[in-house]
Amino acid sequence: SEIHFLNESQLYAEIELVEESIRAQCRMRCDAETALQAEVERLAADIIRLRRDATAASREAQRASAFAQAAKERHFNELEATKRRVQTVKRNTKATSQLADKALYYQEHASIVLCEKEELEKALPEKRAAWESASE
Repeated sequence: SEIHFLNESQLYAEIELVEESIRAQCRMRCDAETALQAEVERLAADIIRLRRDATAASREAQRASAFAQAAKERHFNELEATKRRVQTVKRNTKATSQLADKALYYQEHASIVLCEKEELEKALPEKRAAWESASE
């Protein structure tokens, strides 16, 4: 193997080339670090925005769930109230039916009693005359 010796100007030129190469690599690394730092900051901002959006979405879901639960409870309460009203109407209908049956029963008996009264009133003059003649 052969060793080449460089003269001073060649040596300085070679050193300058190496230094320029190192500076270029340094600039590239600095540019890459700057780009990476900008990307990290953008991603951090995205994460903050996504967390904020997720929190807002979670709150909205909770509000929607609470609203749905309240609507469900209102519907259930209305249904129960309607059931109670139906039961009340059934009881009232039954009571009214019983009252109507009693009214018909009493009306029939009143008609019978009225007929008996009329028969007795018709027979009254004859019985009075018989009683008066028996008293004399």
